[in-house]
Amino acid sequence: MKKTISTILLAISLLLFAAILDYLLLLLMDSAIFRLLNLFNSFSLLGKLLTIFLGGTVIISMLFYIVGLLSAAAKSYIFDKFHVTAFITVFTYILFLVNAGLGIKVVWDSFPHFGFWTFLEFLMLTGCILGVNFMFISWTRID
Repeated sequence: MKKTISTILLAISLLLFAAILDYLLLLLMDSAIFRLLNLFNSFSLLGKLLTIFLGGTVIISMLFYIVGLLSAAAKSYIFDKFHVTAFITVFTYILFLVNAGLGIKVVWDSFPHFGFWTFLEFLMLTGCILGVNFMFISWTRID
């Protein structure tokens, strides 16, 4: 009975965590990322290439570091208190796919048309969304 209640509470907390994560991602995209992409689109070809090769690696490595910190904090402070069952493992994979799919759909709808550079921007944002949502499945293990 204790394991069942723990499983239900963990599923509910994962859904709440996903909703908060989606809200924060949308807030970040509206307030910062789309402004940076508009600035990026105003650069010349050489400026775009330098920005991608020099700045892109720094931004992506910082993103993975922040996601790792968030994942470790969520795992140690929230999710280690619950029993992880096979149901929760499957639930987290489904939650990862659904949440990442919804995030990618929002990004897809935000681009009015696709060119070469906007397609690269779309791929970059898709990678970020997948990376952030990966924290749902990175900590699961069956007891």
